[in-house]
Amino acid sequence: MRSRSSLLFTWILALTAQFDHGSASIAKRLRLHGEKLSNYVHTSGFKSVEIVQGYYISLLSATPAKTLAEERSWLYTMYAIGVAMELGLDQDARPKVSRISMVTSPNQNMRSSVTASGSEKLKGHGLLEGSAEASAYNQRLNRNRERTWLRILLWERANSAAYGRTNSFPETALTRGIESWWLHPLAGSADRHTCAFIALRKKLASL
Repeated sequence: MRSRSSLLFTWILALTAQFDHGSASIAKRLRLHGEKLSNYVHTSGFKSVEIVQGYYISLLSATPAKTLAEERSWLYTMYAIGVAMELGLDQDARPKVSRISMVTSPNQNMRSSVTASGSEKLKGHGLLEGSAEASAYNQRLNRNRERTWLRILLWERANSAAYGRTNSFPETALTRGIESWWLHPLAGSADRHTCAFIALRKKLASL
């Protein structure tokens, strides 16, 4: 995780430290470092699934801001939604194709690589392309992409509703088939709840 995304790794540590009363000072330092990384990643134009997940976890670990000017939750939500849509996370992932590729910064002078290509990730795990193990790994990656989008979408919809923003629900092939998404062989224990909340948000949007 540390080698894949410093942003995600930092926010995981920050969130974890919050549950240890003896690590209050460390948790504060981690949050400050996470905020700096979040701003750096955004201004540099880096994009990856892990970055979207980092933004999402930063929202989970956020503490109420003292003033409205210090509030960053909505900003990071928009960062996450924007990057996710640019990466196509809102689309139904095809199991035979690894859609995670190398991502570059708009500025060619910046460090261009923020994630490895699908084939490099397979090699890093000792998997051969075309093998059954590689196919299963790619399916897990695709499932991870879909889950990431559904979770950040739920967060954005809930916050929009809380602030009185009435927007139409963004339907895609993924959300249209949400009733059966949790029945997938690679589904996690919480996927059923994710599907239920997506279905609820769709219903509420139509009222």
